[in-house]
Amino acid sequence: MLSLTAAYRTNGGKTLSGGQRFKAGNYWLINPNLAFAANDRISLSGGIQWLSAQPDRLNGSRESPRSTATYAHFGAGYGFSKSASLNASARFNQGKAVPN
Repeated sequence: MLSLTAAYRTNGGKTLSGGQRFKAGNYWLINPNLAFAANDRISLSGGIQWLSAQPDRLNGSRESPRSTATYAHFGAGYGFSKSASLNASARFNQGKAVPN
């Protein structure tokens, strides 16, 4: 099965102690995946995730750069019976977040 998740997250601002205004950066996320049944008991999955984050702001000034990051993820599942299964997954960073 092929799947694709795409999302945009908007973060609202908040007022910190001392009257400072903080706003976390918004971000885009794209996550294509591939999953399949190897046989009647074993399933495998994998994919990548790309994230692009806008800078955080404090009182309107940038506190961090715009950045991107890429991750790879893999998973496996085993069905012991119709009512019991075990699933495991791992996610790996494919390099540091890159400021733009």
